[in-house]
Amino acid sequence: LIQHQVLPRQTCGLYTHTIFKSRYPGGFKKLIASIRGGELFETIVHNPINIYMTHMSNYGNDRLAPFTFKALFEFVKEYTNLRLKYSPIIKADTDDDDKDDDASQRHQVEDSTKQTVTGGPMFLADLYFSLHPEEREPLWTNPCDDKRHLAIWSLRKLELCHIVPKLLIVGPQKTGTTALQSFLKLNPSIGTSSMSSEDFEEVQFFNDKHYLKGTDWYFERFITQRDGKQRNISSGTNTTTTTNPSIFLDKSATYFDDPKAPRRASSLLPDAYIVILLINPADRAYSWYQHMKAHGDPIASEFSFDEVIMFQETTTSDKMTTTTTTRTASPALIRSNGTSTTTTSTSSSSSSSNGLGGRSLTEHQIVAMRALRNRCLHPGYYSNHLLRWLNYYQSRQIVIIDGEWFKFNPKAVLNRLQLLLNLPEQVDYDKLLVYQRSKGFYCERKGGGGGGDDDDDATDLAGDRSSRNVNGSRQTINRGNNNKRNHHHHTAPNIKCLGSGKGRKYASMSANSRAYLDDHYLSHNRQLARLLYEIGQPLPRWLDRSINPLPTTVRLL
Repeated sequence: LIQHQVLPRQTCGLYTHTIFKSRYPGGFKKLIASIRGGELFETIVHNPINIYMTHMSNYGNDRLAPFTFKALFEFVKEYTNLRLKYSPIIKADTDDDDKDDDASQRHQVEDSTKQTVTGGPMFLADLYFSLHPEEREPLWTNPCDDKRHLAIWSLRKLELCHIVPKLLIVGPQKTGTTALQSFLKLNPSIGTSSMSSEDFEEVQFFNDKHYLKGTDWYFERFITQRDGKQRNISSGTNTTTTTNPSIFLDKSATYFDDPKAPRRASSLLPDAYIVILLINPADRAYSWYQHMKAHGDPIASEFSFDEVIMFQETTTSDKMTTTTTTRTASPALIRSNGTSTTTTSTSSSSSSSNGLGGRSLTEHQIVAMRALRNRCLHPGYYSNHLLRWLNYYQSRQIVIIDGEWFKFNPKAVLNRLQLLLNLPEQVDYDKLLVYQRSKGFYCERKGGGGGGDDDDDATDLAGDRSSRNVNGSRQTINRGNNNKRNHHHHTAPNIKCLGSGKGRKYASMSANSRAYLDDHYLSHNRQLARLLYEIGQPLPRWLDRSINPLPTTVRLL
């Protein structure tokens, strides 16, 4: 692979037209002030590696280039302790007969003091990036924000400025982000990225996977939706209207816990709204495990959720074994007689005591087990990830959505987002969404009309979720006529739901795993509650319950 290293270039105030002292912009005194403690002096003091480009015209007439840098170097030498060095620009190979001489020159050059120094552009580049390893990767900015960048774009690329995303749905995974995007794009004012055979509805640009492909690649993911899209709008009729979206959204649920994504996103999309859906991290972890199991992950298929999340590893001689540590149960496990339960197992090289029912792990399985456990648990450290986003976006740009509330009352959340985005068209989600009982979540009602053959299965649950136990478990809800059929396992013809991979049915989490995760996430949830309070965001209901008895006076819609 060809490696390109691009170094930043400093400016010195000399341009093609600055050739006479008397005509220097702002007067010759301005150049002197820049040299003697001003902008040019500050530039050389604060940058250990400086690259200046002057022009041939600066070496004629009043010879401002030699004057400027001679005066600058003398001032730095007199008033600072800095020692200035230079890296010679060595001519590239042009003659095979001189190749050996040129090659040796690239490594060693004698300066005026007869000291041997290393020189050449590659040396300078290697030195710069050794001092600034964080700059080895590019940080894309929005070319639409700088007229100089726009000037060198083709007319076709200039059209991309109209589709810069204004909304980022960043995740985390398994919290309802796909449903949120699916419902939002029912509004004809909202455009999304084109589908990809590799990443499906997600772009995943601000992760490492596609970032080096550049901004053109990113913007072009939205261009197929730019020239109008067809939507059945909220009039309640089947009339199809073609319209141009006024804003675009990027939904990529892997952004939330990616350490690089916030900085990259803010550099390219500094004015975007960041939407984050949060559910109980224990439920998110379990959902991710079930997702991997459904996709045939070998570890998830062989080991239980309990074994995965409680997996730890120790090294004994040349054998790696697993263990779980002794811990006091969370308050939820305190017995009624006041005693507490503990979970204990000791580290041993014996496979019978490794916490996995007598099964030993190969080194490959240990690596895979660790990776699955991390993907189950780490995205749930919500406060850590949210802090990174707050380092780059203002709190008013962060939109926190209670994922549990969204699942059972999406209309309120969607209406809130419509108002926030100030969309030219405010659709009526009461006409567009209907609860599909067999699926367990809301679906799109085709044509914006009423129910169909499966009306008993298509139910509006707005407000039903108020009937819950304090601990969050759902109670059975009487939705009306008990004589109606409730055995449907198909979707009504006039209902469009997400794919079979969404809303999977699986056994409830074990009490042991629930207790372990409640204890594991307790400190993180408390930190999240404090952080949300500091930025003026109301607590999600599940968070209120998890850190009980902390009071909550504001509910999140």
